[in-house]
Amino acid sequence: MRAIADKYEAQDAARDDVMDLASGLQAQLFATRDTIEEAYEYLYAVIDALEEPSDKVAVTTAVQVLVNTIAAKIKEVRGM
Repeated sequence: MRAIADKYEAQDAARDDVMDLASGLQAQLFATRDTIEEAYEYLYAVIDALEEPSDKVAVTTAVQVLVNTIAAKIKEVRGM
């Protein structure tokens, strides 16, 4: 029975860590979108408004590095 309790305690701790990570990432000054797809659509609309192709590549790269880092941290917290 203790092994089951330990498993649930570990899951709760990981869930709390993920929630802390998400809370730390949010900037209340900025909006959100209902879905990740909508957020990407907004991102690409902003990128398309840039005039210099090199700016588009740089912004796309920077955003994806951020997204990849967030995903890796979530996986790390979840023990994946």
